[in-house]
Amino acid sequence: MVNELLVMDVDGTQPTTLESFNKTIRRILSQGSIGVSVATGNSFRSLQGRLGYVPNVPMVLDNGGSICTIEGKNLVYHPIETYELNTLEFVLRQKGIEYAYFSSKASRVLYFYCTSLDMMNFIKKKYTIRRSQITPDPTFFLQQCTKYRTCQIAIKVTPGVRLSIPSVLNHSYSQHVSMYGIQNRGINKGVGVLKLKQILDIPQEEIVLAGDDYNDITMFEFVPAPVKIAVSQKSPELIELATHVIDSPEDLGPFLEKLFLESK
Repeated sequence: MVNELLVMDVDGTQPTTLESFNKTIRRILSQGSIGVSVATGNSFRSLQGRLGYVPNVPMVLDNGGSICTIEGKNLVYHPIETYELNTLEFVLRQKGIEYAYFSSKASRVLYFYCTSLDMMNFIKKKYTIRRSQITPDPTFFLQQCTKYRTCQIAIKVTPGVRLSIPSVLNHSYSQHVSMYGIQNRGINKGVGVLKLKQILDIPQEEIVLAGDDYNDITMFEFVPAPVKIAVSQKSPELIELATHVIDSPEDLGPFLEKLFLESK
């Protein structure tokens, strides 16, 4: 029975040289009573394929908390509402967008929106998708979002660019990867962690959180966990909410070793 829970962001929080970190995660999971989940603003399957260093864990809070998966089964799914999607064409036509994409209920990337031929070729190679899955037409892209009842749209912008987002849209921004995430209103990583806590029936004093960027703030705000680890110092707002601050992702493994293993 799981009676403790570790929830970690991926990009910027977990180290990219992962063999020793993977060993730490496996040792934590081997305790049997500790649940481990990633909480990503991206598509988890896409991250595993694209980055190659994301560990296999039994629980995933996917697409900014829109999907909650345990042992491969989707237990929570919050699609973006049609009226929310109808406002997005204005956003997609703004300057500074490199590409946008959405994923399915199975967390597989389905369609990209992109207007640059060079970027289209880059996307095909990076994400190993067909050219027919990339469109320069924002209207068609949003029609596919509606058809597949997507739960999040990710919008990659040129570093330093900030978009004008209508107030009707629930969105987050990750400075680390210059990416916006658009979700169903009322959905975010913090809400996702609370739902996971409810499903697992874990007391709040047994939850540990780790994040590094602005889109992790809701986890730290909404969840009264006793341990909140800010990785790096890029987000002053996150640091203000943290109980512990470490300098880099490479320090996360040793910190978790002391917290979960050496104290046992």
